[in-house]
Amino acid sequence: METEAFNTELLIDEIEKRPAIWDMTSSDYSDKNLRRRAWEELVLIFCEEHANEEKKKLLSSSLQKKWKSLRDNYMREVKKIKTVKSVSGASKTSTYFHYNRLRFLQASTANKDTDSSFDADNVSASSEVAEVEISCVFKNPKSFPRKKQKISSADERFANTLEQSLA
Repeated sequence: METEAFNTELLIDEIEKRPAIWDMTSSDYSDKNLRRRAWEELVLIFCEEHANEEKKKLLSSSLQKKWKSLRDNYMREVKKIKTVKSVSGASKTSTYFHYNRLRFLQASTANKDTDSSFDADNVSASSEVAEVEISCVFKNPKSFPRKKQKISSADERFANTLEQSLA
């Protein structure tokens, strides 16, 4: 697939028509066979008239890589726009060439609202229990008896210096 002659806009249009490829909220997206057929349709649209099976496989791989690149760049741009600081002069408009064309992806990739399993009423009780558990687990290292080990005189001087500086 030659990148100079490749029609990216046509690829985006054709993929938008096939939600099995891009719409994670669609039941078609989870059907592997439908997704595979959708990619085969795209290969037929973009391949030469008398292409052999090997060329079709290469084209399929190229189309999927191209789509992944387009989608990843779009998602990176969305993330960048969301994190732009509201500083004077900072623009919230995209510089990505295909941004507006790929906006159909926004609905299927938006973060879903989730219910929290965290119960706010039990916060104080559970934090008191956690404090007791932590105090039992993490004891002061000075409360543990130290084993005497044979060390070299240089290491002994270093240990003594270290103990004096910590005291």
